[in-house]
Amino acid sequence: MLDNFTSYFDLPPLDPKEGEPPEKALVGLCGGQQLLDGLLTIPEREESIRLCAAINRAFPRLGGAFSLFAYTWRGTGFALTRWEGLDSDNVVIFFPDRFLCQELPMPIERFLDMDVASGLAAYLEEDGFDQWCDEGGRLAYGTCAGYDDPLLCDGMRDKERPPLEAMPIQPYWDHAAEVVGMRERHADVWAETAFKFWEPPMF
Repeated sequence: MLDNFTSYFDLPPLDPKEGEPPEKALVGLCGGQQLLDGLLTIPEREESIRLCAAINRAFPRLGGAFSLFAYTWRGTGFALTRWEGLDSDNVVIFFPDRFLCQELPMPIERFLDMDVASGLAAYLEEDGFDQWCDEGGRLAYGTCAGYDDPLLCDGMRDKERPPLEAMPIQPYWDHAAEVVGMRERHADVWAETAFKFWEPPMF
């Protein structure tokens, strides 16, 4: 199953046991690995739990009812949630540079098996990754390409943004969670603004 995903990342077939969710099969196959030099990382279970704690601090109304199964070179996280306000079969994206959490109108099976040329590459921002690598960018496991002050970059035009830098993903998410958590608690607008559909950039 999920032939598009596994062939794109040069992985063996993803063959879950009977009744096993695809995200668990993915973590079992690739947990603790970078794919394509860091374009996508599948965290091991302990790392996923630590990153989910940062998400929970930013959005406490989720009650910790989610599981992270991957993150991109930009630190964008993909998770499933069991929060009652969302369809638990759909994928949720967490953006650390703005720390928005947005539901995609698709289950994980469709997300992982979408056509790479027309879908998955855009969600992974693959063209931006290739350009960053051409300019000398490199990622070790547990790192992402981001900004020292990620939330200050929200709304800036690309030409005004500082250069992307490789940095550990845990402090990056922790910083964003602290700032956004304070903002959301004081603004009390979480229910109206936190979740919305997102269309990937088309390159």
